[in-house]
This record gives sequence, structure tokens and C-alpha cells, in this order.
Amino acid sequence: LEVIKIKVFKSDTGVLAGADFTDATGNYSVRVTPGVYRVGTVSKPEGTVDRFFDDALSWSSAVPIVIEGDDKKRAVFVLPRAGGCISGMIRGAADLTPAAGIEVNVFQSDTGALVGSDRTDANGNYTICLPDGRYKIWVSANTSYQPQFFSNTNNFDKAKEIVVRGEDIVGIDLRLIK
Repeated sequence: LEVIKIKVFKSDTGVLAGADFTDATGNYSVRVTPGVYRVGTVSKPEGTVDRFFDDALSWSSAVPIVIEGDDKKRAVFVLPRAGGCISGMIRGAADLTPAAGIEVNVFQSDTGALVGSDRTDANGNYTICLPDGRYKIWVSANTSYQPQFFSNTNNFDKAKEIVVRGEDIVGIDLRLIK
């Protein structure tokens, strides 16, 4: 099996509580104090999709794990092969400065189901790895900007579709609307 980094975060604050790498059999161990945690594969090994425990694709949908006393919990992950990664840059409307901390969500075109998400880094960049399929990109902007789909619309049906077929797609950039 591939070595994958596992991180455990405090559920209420998002602060990293511990981390480990899987061994050759896929097992890992992270010791934490009693509390509520979210566990995920948050580094992106080549060809796998980041996942949180219970097959969640984002922090907000991740299932919290409660640790009481000397509890030992097991979080099992199934990591499908990714068809490719979608990446781009989010910039401000007027001055085109990189927009940091903007949530980027990916929805399946046919069902509208949320299948992936990322937050832009300090340079406005994001990357989301996905299985082959048809997707639409939604940017949940902050109070300074309007939320929008890739192609500058707020209408799901009018949003441009991105097709992932075994290759990375770069340059899915958005200019935020005030």
C-alpha cells in the first residue's frame, strides 16, 4: 500500500492534534486526549482524492469522532484513484490581487452533489483532485465578493462544465465579482 499522511484535528478549533503516516499495511496510530476530533488524509499523494473519515470530502461534512477516557477508535478510509486534479487561482475583481482563504467547491454536473473542496492559499491557488467525471466549480466568496460559479454566473445550469478524464486541468481561474 501507498504511504499516506493522516492528520487529526480538534473538531471545534481545527487545530492539529496529531499526525502519522500509514505503514505498509495501511495502519496508523495517533494518540490524543479525550475530546472531539476530525480525521483525514489531507496531504495529496499522487493519484488519490483527499478524504475525511466516513468518506467525507470536506471539513464541513466530516464526521466528528468522540474520544472518551482511554478509548481507541478506528477511522477507515477508502481512497479511490483520481482521474485528475483541477487547479487554478482566485483573484480580486478590481486589482487582481490573489484572494486567500476563499472556499472553492466542486459539484457533480448531473446530480449537483458536492464532491470536493479546498481553500485558496496565500497566493490564491487551489487544487482539488477528483475521479473522472463532469463538474462545476463554485466559489464561496467572503463579504467583499459575491459567490459564483466558474464562468462568472450564480446559476448552476449556466455554469461552465469542467470535464476530468485522466489528466490534470490547470488554469481554472476566477476573478471575483464585487
